Amino acid sequence: MKQLRTGSLLRIADRYAGTALLLAKSIFHKKQKFGGGIRRAAFLKTAAIGDTVLISAIVQDFRTTYPDAELVFVCGQDNAAVVRMFMPADKVIVINHKNPSGAVKAVKALGYFDAVLDFGSWPRFDAFLASCFKSGFTAGFNTDGQYRHYCYDKAVKHSQSIHELENYRSLAHAAGITTGALPYIDLPDVDKDVKYVVFHMFSGGRRWYLKEWAQERWLRLAEKLTGEGCGIVVTGSKADYERAAEFCALTGAVNTAGCSLGETGALLKASSLVISVNTGVMHLACALGCSVVDICGAVRPERWGAFCENSVSLACSEPYISLGFEEKEGKPMDEISVEAVLDAAGRFLK
Repeated sequence: MKQLRTGSLLRIADRYAGTALLLAKSIFHKKQKFGGGIRRAAFLKTAAIGDTVLISAIVQDFRTTYPDAELVFVCGQDNAAVVRMFMPADKVIVINHKNPSGAVKAVKALGYFDAVLDFGSWPRFDAFLASCFKSGFTAGFNTDGQYRHYCYDKAVKHSQSIHELENYRSLAHAAGITTGALPYIDLPDVDKDVKYVVFHMFSGGRRWYLKEWAQERWLRLAEKLTGEGCGIVVTGSKADYERAAEFCALTGAVNTAGCSLGETGALLKASSLVISVNTGVMHLACALGCSVVDICGAVRPERWGAFCENSVSLACSEPYISLGFEEKEGKPMDEISVEAVLDAAGRFLK
C-alpha cells in the first residue's frame, strides 16, 4: 500500500519533456480506426489504487463483450497488488516508471494487440508508453490542460463533470466494449463474529493533507462508537504506522497499518462499517461490498465519491478537487462534523 507516486522532478519532466516527445512522435503517427473485433487487448494504468479499483468494472465489461479474447493489464508498482485482485497473475505486467527505457522494452516484448486502452488522465508517460505498443488501435484521454492525447488513434474527452467510472466507460466504448458493470473484487468470505468499524484516516498521493480529517475529530468519533460497543480497527500503509500507533494508544483501537493490501481487504470485508477519507482504500471497500462512510471534504463526490449502494459521501459546501492536485486556501475538511459522520454511520450500524 506504500505510495510510489512520481516526485516533483519527474512530474516536471513528464509535463514538459513528455509533451514535446508526444508532439514530435505524433508527426509520424498515422491514425487508425477501430477494426471492430478484439482477440487480444491491453489495459494500461501505472498508478493509483482507487482509480484501478474502478477499472475492475471495465475488466468485467470487457470479458462480457469479448468472452474469448485475451486481456493483459500493464500497471506500476503502486497499483500492482490491487490489479492482481481481479486479474490472473500471468496477465499482469508490472513496469517501473522510473526506468522508461525498460518500460518501453517490456511493452514491445508483449507482442501484438488489437486494442490498447490507456486509462491515465494526466501522465504523459502513460500516453507515450501506450504509443509504444505493437497494436492496431490505441485510445486514451484528452484531458484539458494536460497535452497528452496526440498519439492516440482515438482521443476520448475526459470530463470533470462526471464520475471517473463514467469516464472509464466512455473510453471503453471506443473499443466497442458494452459497459454497465460496477467495480467488484472477490475475496474469500470471512467471519463477522466480532463487530468492529474500520477507520482509514490517511490519504496518499500529491497534496494528501487536503483530504485528511483532523485527528481530534477521529478521537471524538472513536469515543462515541466504542461507547456504543463497537471495536475500532485502523488501517493504513507502512508510512502511516507511527501516526496510527499514536491514535491507537489514545483510543484502544487495533493498529493494522502496514498490512498488505490483501490483508487490509480481508479486514475491510469482515467489518461492520468502513469510515474513510476519500482515497483508494475507500474505493476498495466499496468494491468488496462493504458499508462505507466516505469523508470527501474538498473532493467532489460527483467525481470520486463512493459508488456502492450502501454508502454515504460527505463533502464540504464547495468541493473542488477533481484531478487530485488542485488546491485552495482554507480547511474544507473542517466543515465535516463528528455529528455528521455519526449520523451517516448510524444508517449502517444496527
